[in-house]
Amino acid sequence: MSIAGRWRIVEMPDYVEDYIDIMEPAHIEFAADGPGDFAFSCVTGQIRCGRRQSRRLLLARQ
Repeated sequence: MSIAGRWRIVEMPDYVEDYIDIMEPAHIEFAADGPGDFAFSCVTGQIRCGRRQSRRLLLARQ
């Protein structure tokens, strides 16, 4: 199963509903080769992720 693509963030319990989309629609995006990016509220960033033998997704941030 591939998770590559852009995924819409539709809910964040600690934020008011309109706030997560204040700059652009909130999302997380995974490239087929691992890296990706995310945006919500006034926050943007890049992520590195990898997948091992299990069905879990591993995310790392620095």
